[in-house]
Order: sequence, then structure tokens, then C-alpha cells
Amino acid sequence: MHVDKEKSPQAWPFWIGLLLASLILTAALFGSVESSQALSPQAAGVTKTVDPASILPGQTPAPLYTVTFSNPATTTLILDWITDTLPAGFLFVSMHPSSGWSQPPVDAIGPDIVWQGPITVPATSTLSLVYAVYVPASVPRSPVPYVNSVIATAGETTIGPATAGLLVGAADMGVIKTAAPIRLLPGQTTDYTVTFANSGELTGTLTVITDTLDPSLTFVQMLPGSDVTDPPAQVGDTLVWTGPFTLPVAADLVLKYQVDTSTEPGWHWPCNEVVAMAGGELVGPAEACVEVGPEHAYMYLPVIIKDVRWAQFTIAKSVTPNTVTDLPGQVVTYTVTIANVGDRPGKLAAVVDTLPAGFTYLDMAPGSDVTADPTGTTGLIRWAGPFNVAGGGQLRLIYKVTPSQAVGQYTNLANVEALIGRPPAGPASALVTVERGVLLEEHFENGLDNWTKFLNYWRLKPEQWYWTWDGGINNSGSVNHKCCEVGEAEDGVLMWESAGAEEWTDYRVEAKINFHSGVGPVGLWVRGQHDFRDDGGGQWITGYYIVVGGRATSEYHTVKIAQLQTATDCWGAACDNPGNLYDFNNPHDLADVQLPGTFTRGVWHTIAVEVRGDNIKVWWDGELSLDYVDPKEPFLTGSVGFKTYKADWITFDDIVVTPLQ
Repeated sequence: MHVDKEKSPQAWPFWIGLLLASLILTAALFGSVESSQALSPQAAGVTKTVDPASILPGQTPAPLYTVTFSNPATTTLILDWITDTLPAGFLFVSMHPSSGWSQPPVDAIGPDIVWQGPITVPATSTLSLVYAVYVPASVPRSPVPYVNSVIATAGETTIGPATAGLLVGAADMGVIKTAAPIRLLPGQTTDYTVTFANSGELTGTLTVITDTLDPSLTFVQMLPGSDVTDPPAQVGDTLVWTGPFTLPVAADLVLKYQVDTSTEPGWHWPCNEVVAMAGGELVGPAEACVEVGPEHAYMYLPVIIKDVRWAQFTIAKSVTPNTVTDLPGQVVTYTVTIANVGDRPGKLAAVVDTLPAGFTYLDMAPGSDVTADPTGTTGLIRWAGPFNVAGGGQLRLIYKVTPSQAVGQYTNLANVEALIGRPPAGPASALVTVERGVLLEEHFENGLDNWTKFLNYWRLKPEQWYWTWDGGINNSGSVNHKCCEVGEAEDGVLMWESAGAEEWTDYRVEAKINFHSGVGPVGLWVRGQHDFRDDGGGQWITGYYIVVGGRATSEYHTVKIAQLQTATDCWGAACDNPGNLYDFNNPHDLADVQLPGTFTRGVWHTIAVEVRGDNIKVWWDGELSLDYVDPKEPFLTGSVGFKTYKADWITFDDIVVTPLQ
């Protein structure tokens, strides 16, 4: 019997139930799918900060950028890409251990640094990327912040941009001091003008200013035109102005004040010096001297009249060595020579030296005319006299000091306090440079984050270089290369790629090598430079490699130096074959030597290489094996790495690179 559904109310509950069941099933299916599109990404936000907010070019440690993504929604947010556009010249270094996302970017070559997702931001939570970015010494200092921006994509939605500004520069404050008049009668006053100027890129702050007066001088008052109007506190002979005093960029701060001279008869040459503290560093000192004496001088000579040169002092200062490393145990020796260039005897009340921050006096050195220790060991140190210096004679102080362990250049000033005689025109300075003591120390406990795998041709695979958490010296991590387990291989280089490494000049590199099996030579890559071919055909590098090889059954083994050739530095027929330049299989052998004995497998050997100018020295297991001078000097800077050739299995560990002075 035919039933008309539209006219049969009894059939409605069945069809209504079927429809509801279908709707419920559909909702369940779609509700179980969670993707970036399940959330409205427009609700997500991103912020960016940098710490510290300012830095000097070339300063380490590198500043840390923090990019924080916030997801206020109740479903997960999936980020497909994150792109940070760095300022020109900035270099990505590495992810920081505090980062919520530990994977390095898939493209770390600036200016666009790119991370590839999926990167998950949990519901109602945040995710932060923390990474170090190096600012090389070549980046110009600027009062305008270097701004970089980050964006992310989630499906079709762009999140951001968020920006952070980094000031590259510092306050650079100097000081000059003048007196007027400079020739006075006893008891007259002179006016001092002290000018602090900031020629840097950032605002500077002086926390305290001090002026140590000669005992024959007395503070009178502040003068009109002085930016500081409050009179100083007096501690003994020292005037103290307590800040803070702020100096914006290109601004100055002027102190004007008046002092009385002594009414004692005779001649005096009082000097005083001003110095300030700014962020833990000294600004100055700057010195001004005046001459105080009677209006006329009379000399009665019975028969002979001759020129008389009264005592007058000069001062000179030297330091050896003038370049040290930031490692503990470094010592520098200062020599201060005070000469009396007059004919008459002179007398010094004291010799003073203002040591830079981080420098500490140790002891007097042999040959010094003064053997007693000074008062104080840091900052201002003072040898109390009196010291008599004959006409035409000199006084020499030789003393040892431990330098700062912070990389930088340090100047310190020495001067004298004269009792009889004209003091020097100004203090003597000496400059000490503190350089990094270890360029690289890697024991491979944590993988190969800062190493780049260079492969000669398409048959090589990245897996042929790999890291293991044990198997190294003292069961630390180690780096390994196997030529043929995952494919055929000949050459391979693993190069250190941290910021600034390709600018290294003269250095010593030492590493441990365990040659498990195989025939091909293995060793070190030095003064390496690299680039990437624009056509995507591979990578090319230049540099020297120093390798050791030999069969397990041979009675000798070989140490060899070779170099890769470039278009501007090639040898022989290779110069006519530019397509073959830069290839690993196009080295030019420079020197080799055969050493007696078998190249032992399965044990740790030590290889060391020193590159200094055009000279290369190689040590194998503590013995000097090669001493080579390159007549063409092609590679005077560059990084280090490991080099293999048809090595079945080779392990490297404990590489240390130190600069050569």
C-alpha cells in the first residue's frame, strides 16, 4: 500500500530521528579535528624584547631576543612559520637553553631568520623563543636603535609584527680642566673650569666627581656659569660632588669653582686633578697646574753670571706585555721613569698611579729604585716619599700588576706630587689590551649546534657526520664520521660556524683523533672560509687542511698540508679550470713528511696546529712534524674544523683553539 509521507503524521518521528542522528554524527566528526584553523588566530598576539637594551659592536656575550606568542583561546594554536628580519650585519648565534622552542631556524643566514612549524602554542598559554644574536665589530655605532621585527603565520593568518630596538653604542665621556690665571702671587685666587663631554651614542651618567687639591690650595666658592651650583663636600684635600649628573648625547657638564693659593713665601707649582665615576668606570683624570711665586726674583752673583735651570720633572710610563689574554694568571709589568731635567736637585712628595678597573697591584719588581709597596692595591695607589732626585738624575719604579679578565683596552695614568721642582706637564699613560684567551673549547657534551657539515658532492649525506653522547674522552660526547654506511663518500668537512670565527687570525688548535678503521687521511681544517653557491649546486669552502694517514700494516705514516684553490689563488693547471676551483677534490699539496711507525688504530692521538702569518706548524702526538712557510699567504683568517677522506670510521673530541700573541 502506498503511503504519502507529507500526508501521514505517523511517519514523522522516524524521519525526524534520522535527521537528528545525522546532525549529531557530523558535529562529533568535525569537533574531533584540532588544527590551526580550529582557533581564530586573529586572537593570538606576539611581543618581542631584547636584553640588554644596548651593546657595543663586537661585545660578548651576544644579546638575547625573546619572542613571546600568546594564545588566549581554549584550543591549540599551530604556527606554520616564524620569520625574524634582523638588522643589516647582525648574525644569529644559537637558541638559548631557556627557550620554549629549542629547534634552531631552518634558515639562520640573515637578514631573514626562519623557523618552520608546526610550532604549538598551548591553549590559554604562551610560547617563547629565546635566541642569541651577535653584533659584529663592523656594525656602525648609532644613537638610533637598530629595530628588527618578527611575524608568524598560522594558516592564512599573519600574527604580528612585533619589534624590538637594540642600541649599538655607549656613552663616551671625556674631561678637560683649565686654570686661569696660571701664574699667581702667594695668596691670590685662581678659577678652575672642568668640562665633561659625552661624544658617544647613549646618555651617560656621572655618579660622583672628585678633585684632589694640592695641600697648598683651598676651596673658596662655586662660580657663575657652573652647571653644578652646590658646593662640594670636603674629605681631607679632596672635593666631592655627588650626582647623579646626566649627560645626554653631544652634551657637556661644566664645573666652575675658585681656590685660594698659599701665602707661604717662595715658589710653588701646585697641581690638582679631577676624576669622575660613570657606571663603574673612571672618567679622567684631568689635571691643571699653576705657578705661585713672588713678583720679582733677585739673584746676586759676585763675579760670574750663568743660566740656572731649576728642578723640573718629566714622567714616562711603559708596560710589558701590552697585550694579554683574559685567562687567570696573567701579569703585566709597569715601568714609571721620573727624570729631573733641571740642574738643581728636586724632591718628590709621592708617586701615584690610577689603575684601571679590574687591575690589582702585586709587588715591586727587580731593578726598581723604590722597593716599598704603595698604599692601596686597586684604583689609586701611592708611593709616599720624600724622594730626592738629583739634577740630571732619575727615579724609576718597576712593579707588577694582574690585569682585568674582561676583554677590552685599559689605560692607566701615573704622575708625581712635587715638593721642590716643577711637576710634569701631565700624567704618563700606558695601554694594555686584554684579548680572549680561548677562542673555542668544545668537548661535545651537547651535540653539534655550532658546527656546519660541508659535503663535497650530491652522493654525500648529512648523516655521515653525527654526534654521540658517549665514546669521547672521559666518556663525554664526541663527533663521528663514517664514509660509507649511508652512502659512498670521499671528502667531508665539519666547520665551526660561531659568530666572528671566520675573522680569526693567528691561533693554535689542538684536538683528539681516534682512527678506528680505514685508509684515507684525517685531520684538521684551519683558516677556513665558506660560502653557498647561488645555483644550489652545493657549498664551497677555502682553507688549509692538515691530515695524517697511513695503512695499518705500513711501517710509516704521513703528515700532509694541502689547500683548496680559488680563482685568485690557484696553482698550475687548476688555474685554467675555474669550474673545478673550490671543490674538495681540487686541493694543492703544499708539504708532507713521512714519520716512522704505524698509524695506530683504535687509540686517541693528539694533533696540534699553529698558524701565525704565513707560517704553519704541525705537531703529531707531541712531536713537531711540519714547519711550513706558505709563499703565497692566501688564507690569513678563518675558522677551524675536522677533515676526512674515505674514513670508514673516525672520532674527534676535545678541540681547543687559543689565540697566538
